[in-house]
Amino acid sequence: MYGQNHWQPPYGGSSHNAVSPAFVMVDGAVVKAHSDLLAAGESISAWSVANAAVFPHLTVLTEVKVNSFIHCFAGVQNITSVRDLEMAICEREGVTNFEELGLGPILKHPLVLHYFSSQIATASQTSTAAQMRPYRVAPLEGKQGSKIKLSEIKFCTKFAIHKTPKLWMVGIKFKPEFQSLDFETGFIDDNAIDGHTWKFIQIWRDPCEKEEDVVGAFGKMIDFYHGNMKPHKKRKALKKMSTSYPHVGLLNVAIASIKFGLWDRMSSFQENAFAADVNTEVEPADKNTLVPNKHVLEGICLEDVLKYVKAYFVSSNNFPDNVTSNPRKQMIFLREICKLEYSLTQYLSIYDFETLGFGDIFTFLAEHISLLPTAWQKCVIVTEKPENRLVKVCMSQNYLLKLLSQAANNLGENETLSKLMVSELLRMQFPSAGLTLLEDDSTVDLLTTRSTDRDNMNSNTVLFSSSLTDFRAEKVVSDARVCTNDAVELLLRAPMLVDLTSWSCWDYKFAPSLGPLVGWLLSYVTTKELLCVVTKDGKVLRIDHLATIDSFLKAILHGSSFETALKLVSLISLYGGERKVPSSLLKFHAKSGLEIMSKTSLKIASRFVLDCLGYIPKEFRSFAGELLVSAFRSITKDAYMVILSECKSKKDHMMIHELGFSLGIVEWIDDHCAFLSEFKETVYNRSPFSENEVARSAELNQPSVTTHIVDGFDDGCVQPILDSEREKNAANCIESIRVEEFGLDPKNSDTENSILKKQHARLGRALYCLSRELYSQDSHFLLELIQNADDNAYPTKVEPTLAFILLEKSIVVLNNEYGFTDENIRALCDVGNSTKKASSTGYIGKKGIGFKSVFRVTDAPEVHSNGFHIKFDLTEGQIGFVLPTIVPPCDINFFTNLVSLNTTDQMDTHHYNTCLVLPLKSTSKSKLGETSTVDNITNVFSDLHPSLLLFLHRLQCIKFRNMLNDSLIIMRKEITGNGLTNVTIGNETLTWFVDSWKLQANGIRNDVKFTEISIALALEVLKDGTYSPKLDHQYVFAFLPLRTYGLKFIIQGDFILPSSREEVDGDSPWNQWLLSELPDLFVSAELSFCSLPGFNNCLGKAVSVFLSYVPLVGEVHGFFAQLPRMIISKLCVSNCLLLEGEKDKWVPPCRVLRNWNEQVRTLLPDSLIHKHLGLGYLNKEIVLSDTLAWALGIENYGPKVLVKILTCLLHTKEGLTSMGLNWLSSWLNELYSMSLQNSVDFKISSDIMDTLAKTPFIPLLDGCYGAINEGMIWMNLDGAWNNLEAFARLFANLRIVNPALFNGSVTENLIQMLSKVGVQRLSAHQVVITHVLPAICDQKNTVGKDLMIEYLSFIMIHLQCTCSYCCIEREHIISEVYSKAFILTNHGFVIPSEVAVHFNNDFGNHIDIRRLISGIDIKWYEVDKSYLKYSSMHNWRKFLKEVGVTDFVQTVRVEKTVSSQLFLTNMMREKVMIPPGSTVSDWDSQELFDLLANVSLSGNREKCKYLLKVFDKIWDDYFSDKVEAFCNMDGEVKSFKSSLISVLDEYKWVVSSLDGRLCYPQDLFYHCEVVCSIFGDNACYAIPKIRNAKLVTSVGFKSTVTLHDALSVLDIWKRSATSFKASFIFK
Repeated sequence: MYGQNHWQPPYGGSSHNAVSPAFVMVDGAVVKAHSDLLAAGESISAWSVANAAVFPHLTVLTEVKVNSFIHCFAGVQNITSVRDLEMAICEREGVTNFEELGLGPILKHPLVLHYFSSQIATASQTSTAAQMRPYRVAPLEGKQGSKIKLSEIKFCTKFAIHKTPKLWMVGIKFKPEFQSLDFETGFIDDNAIDGHTWKFIQIWRDPCEKEEDVVGAFGKMIDFYHGNMKPHKKRKALKKMSTSYPHVGLLNVAIASIKFGLWDRMSSFQENAFAADVNTEVEPADKNTLVPNKHVLEGICLEDVLKYVKAYFVSSNNFPDNVTSNPRKQMIFLREICKLEYSLTQYLSIYDFETLGFGDIFTFLAEHISLLPTAWQKCVIVTEKPENRLVKVCMSQNYLLKLLSQAANNLGENETLSKLMVSELLRMQFPSAGLTLLEDDSTVDLLTTRSTDRDNMNSNTVLFSSSLTDFRAEKVVSDARVCTNDAVELLLRAPMLVDLTSWSCWDYKFAPSLGPLVGWLLSYVTTKELLCVVTKDGKVLRIDHLATIDSFLKAILHGSSFETALKLVSLISLYGGERKVPSSLLKFHAKSGLEIMSKTSLKIASRFVLDCLGYIPKEFRSFAGELLVSAFRSITKDAYMVILSECKSKKDHMMIHELGFSLGIVEWIDDHCAFLSEFKETVYNRSPFSENEVARSAELNQPSVTTHIVDGFDDGCVQPILDSEREKNAANCIESIRVEEFGLDPKNSDTENSILKKQHARLGRALYCLSRELYSQDSHFLLELIQNADDNAYPTKVEPTLAFILLEKSIVVLNNEYGFTDENIRALCDVGNSTKKASSTGYIGKKGIGFKSVFRVTDAPEVHSNGFHIKFDLTEGQIGFVLPTIVPPCDINFFTNLVSLNTTDQMDTHHYNTCLVLPLKSTSKSKLGETSTVDNITNVFSDLHPSLLLFLHRLQCIKFRNMLNDSLIIMRKEITGNGLTNVTIGNETLTWFVDSWKLQANGIRNDVKFTEISIALALEVLKDGTYSPKLDHQYVFAFLPLRTYGLKFIIQGDFILPSSREEVDGDSPWNQWLLSELPDLFVSAELSFCSLPGFNNCLGKAVSVFLSYVPLVGEVHGFFAQLPRMIISKLCVSNCLLLEGEKDKWVPPCRVLRNWNEQVRTLLPDSLIHKHLGLGYLNKEIVLSDTLAWALGIENYGPKVLVKILTCLLHTKEGLTSMGLNWLSSWLNELYSMSLQNSVDFKISSDIMDTLAKTPFIPLLDGCYGAINEGMIWMNLDGAWNNLEAFARLFANLRIVNPALFNGSVTENLIQMLSKVGVQRLSAHQVVITHVLPAICDQKNTVGKDLMIEYLSFIMIHLQCTCSYCCIEREHIISEVYSKAFILTNHGFVIPSEVAVHFNNDFGNHIDIRRLISGIDIKWYEVDKSYLKYSSMHNWRKFLKEVGVTDFVQTVRVEKTVSSQLFLTNMMREKVMIPPGSTVSDWDSQELFDLLANVSLSGNREKCKYLLKVFDKIWDDYFSDKVEAFCNMDGEVKSFKSSLISVLDEYKWVVSSLDGRLCYPQDLFYHCEVVCSIFGDNACYAIPKIRNAKLVTSVGFKSTVTLHDALSVLDIWKRSATSFKASFIFK
């Protein structure tokens, strides 16, 4: 255990009172060893007893001895090596090499890695004592505090070791531990730091952290080490250090490193001393046992731990893959981590993982999560996401700042950017982005900075258009209120591909009521007819929600470029993107249309392409260009140049150039370069094509849909042939094939036969490879045989049947067709030469290689039909794939009897004309698997699903007779009508609803004129005659099953398949066309499905069952992955749902409301939601999943519906009044109930809460309806405010909820809901904060005079009361009143912070200001006495003083920094120079300055006398503490006369008693005993007589007589015409 000095029990240890069996065993061994040593006469010691008793039995203690020895060895030896250590250990333990001790390689031992890390790393260097000494073992007993000599340590500071001064602590208060002169060595990251440096860091750590700058910290150090230096010397020292290099750099680095804790890892040697490593589970005998210390672990590096952890997980296989429960996985993970920690501590010989210094094991793994296997990482990563976490998108700060700076240039001189302005700018510049300014603490500062900087962030090349407009001007909007239905009705009349914002004048007509267009469409519009695309340039383009592949073809055949562009953009949107559109089919149709145009003129086709691309939005233009241009290029190789030659305008050229770069068309890129180089040569001179203009292609008539006709055989055409003659003809046919096709003529020479043999072998190998590659599954041979049987011709009045008989060594296949012909046999002997011709003959297969699939199970298949008896034998060589060999006939009747043996099938009257015998391969040759061939064949037959009969043209029955277990399986198809098809298999009947469409091929395949597609829905017939859906994954059929794609219904189509028949060709235009027709088939099948007899009285259930088959996006994969989106798009615009109460009322999904109940229907009647929302209630029998309902755009009943109905009612002429307060009360109660169920929708700033905030639905006392955004609304629940007559105007001005709204039973719910919206309970404090303060601080000052007085009175009275909230917010309220509130004065309403306001005599002001300001140009503002009627003068004075109202002139404190040289007058009236950079704290009064200037200028002695009298009276209370100003010059603070006093010295405003002149205060005497004793009454005294001694001193009146004063008075006397009497006393 490292880093601790006391022992702890190991993991899982019991209490100290328990005696373990191990202890008893050791105790017994010790007693026996002691006796043996005594008997042998050996010396007895604790070590000899332990060595004899314990160590031989417990090998784990070997590690204890080795660890202790390594510590001692490294502590004693100054210079040593790993080799010396190993030899010493081996000698002591009596072994040859270290590995014999069972402790692993010595180079991997933790202590060896620690002490000899440099040796191990370089494999050549020795470990010196200086390198190891800091880590040596300190003796534990009696020497814990011993010091290490400084000379023994290799310091990192050894070249600059400084000595700490001895006298530096005198008179300085520091921590006691810093008073000692005993310095210990410090260590950081294994590096020794001398004691003086270590002590220096310890002392100055706290002062450096507290100082804000380096100069301040260094100044304290100078004071500390040098005592009280003289200021100029200190400044000189600081300046010298801060201006000389590299001292200033080292100073900054040193102080910064101490300040920010970079030395916090340093510790003293004693704290890091350690003892020998002991790692054992045996309890130490006493406290002096060596205990490992933390510093030992410094030899264990992070890489070692990481390597071990990684290896542990690589070798660990404890994570079960079959565990699916997350809690269980996490428990297994925790258990494994505990095992890892235990294993790691054992490996590193440590007690606890945390002693390594990497934190606990979980923290360590979290920081290195990549070490964990993927399965473990999933247990660590929390998958539960916070509720409704929003994705945050950050706008480019460069864009934003430049936009704001440009906008600031458009402002007036005194204007600043506001949040509203910025929001409008963002909306105008980025209309479709929905950007909103999120205000925080820095927003106001940012806007202010942008407003002041203006030109600083402007771009010389880029200007934002919104910043150039008058974004401050209020938009003129329509006053008419509009609702959602009005907007939808208007927009549905808009043309296609038009910008709906501009077309509808949305910003002016609808935005004031409904908000931005895109936000409104996203939140409130579910009408699929109004399908829109928001382009990256901010336009909202309407597209065609009914666009189809056929409509695209029709548009291009009509030569309409606009319609073609519209359909293409619409298809991209409906399919879900460019990658999901059937591009191959679109290219095929584009080629067809352009081909017709090109036959008239290539210019018409090229002009069509250019016009079409011009209509398409820019973001889709690259895709459209690739589609159209590639189609055009398939017609003419010079398509690029033809299109380029048709470009007539710059717009065409720019579009083509951009497409050239996008699509990599060199011709268009070259034209761009030529265009930039201003070449005058044009492409018209190079055009080799005709210039004749022709009319566009005429409208093409759509061909009529025809029916699918199957060719068959007429029984009357078949002539009877004798068996002998038939067999003879068959033999001749086979012989001709062998001779004519394969050259096997008996007349051939040996050379010819040799060549033929080689050719046959080569052909056989190719056929073998082809057969193996085509069919990866063994069941394919059955499907191919079934396909061939369905393609066969059958006699009339015969049930087409295919029978399989499984024998022990073969499979027999019987078919009751007409039989093989010569052409059929020749086709079997060839590849790709099938007798089945196109789909007009009704055949499924046409590749001529299907029969070859039987070679998966047999090497010699036999064919017996119509006299043909042949086999294809691979044992004669691989040419046997196609080379027929005649064999003896088989007994078909025998096999027929086997099929009908012991059967009760009444329809078993078959006569089989064709028999295939397939001898099974031996088990060793078969590739079917490890089990027997017969068992595998049985499994293959059991895998065949009855559904494969659904879409076969002719085959009606399949039988499988297993002779090995005497079983018979019969699958029979029966079409019962109404689209239902039953397939019986044994006693079980499976039911499908099948619907089909016959389609005209439209020339996509030249060999096919028409085709058919079908869907089949698996049903289960219930006891009541209705049906329930079977929603298992179903196969896709191309007449026979291919594979599943995730669909819940079967799809059948004549899909083009690869030779393997395992996948649909996704790039085939034919397949893409069939896929595009499937959604219409599915949607149209609903009415037929709902017409089934079982659903006659429950149409709603029929709709639910049918729609349960609708695939959802993400459920289907592969080629059919886009089918869910296509089906849902079709359903969205089709009448596929039923309304409640109206039996046959079919409506589209966007017109219904689901998840309703009868209570909702009572609150919102059918007529109400139909009138205002255009919705009806969904039939209650229709049950849809939430995912499907959301995909279909079905409106769910919820808070949004309630809010919608409310807003629509408000937009009507009658408004909410027609509904009554009882209905509104029920509406609020319902809304509150929803808020309890779904709190997310009712969070602050959610769409619902924002809408409610701006909707005027709250009934007020005055009969109107109000919205929270229009101002605060209150609930006066107890009616206490009705009696406040003093504030009647205030109360009348409050918007209070009509109490009639509150229904007794649900009142509390209504209160809670209104509170959520923002309605406040009526309280005096909230009225002050949310109503009175905003109103009284309104810069527009729209409130009437009386109400404004009442507002301020209400604030004053409220602050007098005991309000708990005011204890916190009082200062804020006073600040708001001072800085923003309007107060009525004798000169109207003013703001105290902008104009000095004073008390008049009515408010207890004893100064008659009229005596001072009458007749002079001074505007003196006094509080109007109207306020006194609300409270006493005493209360008003107390409140208004806090606001800044005074009796006399206002004074302010001024803090300023001197920017240039300045002179101030000190208190001795001496001028002192103030250097730049000094800070001055001063008192000033502009009012006093103006008053003195005007009074002095007027020369009115009475005014001056009164002014002095006022000063004399109020000096102590107003001015005595404002006499001095203070200046901080380089840390030295000096006092000066304040500006307030200086003003008094600057004007002649004091009347002289001698001659009545106005004099400066310093020129007049203070009438005191000292002066009077000299001059009597004949001196120049200030009048009236001053009584305040502080005023005399502060202003500078003379209170003593100097010689100069005496001579001046004598001179006055001399010039005076009046005689004077005076007495002089000489001493």
